[in-house]
Amino acid sequence: MLPKNSYIFVFVKAMKKIIIAALAIIYMGTSTVATIHMHYCMGKLVSMGLLPGKVDKCGKCGMKNIDEK
Repeated sequence: MLPKNSYIFVFVKAMKKIIIAALAIIYMGTSTVATIHMHYCMGKLVSMGLLPGKVDKCGKCGMKNIDEK
C-alpha cells in the first residue's frame, strides 16, 4: 500500500497534465485567425465568405470588378 503522500503526488501530476492540455487547446483556438471577405453592391451586402471570389463582374448589377492596390 502506498503512503498517503504518494496519492497526492499522483493527483497533482495528473492535474498538471490536464491543465497543460486545456491551456494548449485555448491557445490554439485563440491564435487561429480567419478573414471574412464581404462583397458590397450599391451599399448593400451581397455576399460574404472565407475565401475571396475571383469574379470579373458583380453578380447583382453586372459592374466590372476593379482591383484597387
